[in-house]
Amino acid sequence: GDAPAAAPALSIVNNGDGTVTVTFEGKLQAAPTVNGPWADVEGAVSPQIIPASEAMQYGRAVSE
Repeated sequence: GDAPAAAPALSIVNNGDGTVTVTFEGKLQAAPTVNGPWADVEGAVSPQIIPASEAMQYGRAVSE
């Protein structure tokens, strides 16, 4: 059978200046809890720089 696809890469770095850089493959999704509800982050392109105060509690990358 086919091997399972590897999960897209996701990296979150605290820049130390009040912003966070999110680098990801595919599509970025965010959720208030680890169990969801998950929703696409509209307009997100990698790398995405966001204020640390607005950083998603949980984030994941999904294949397009």
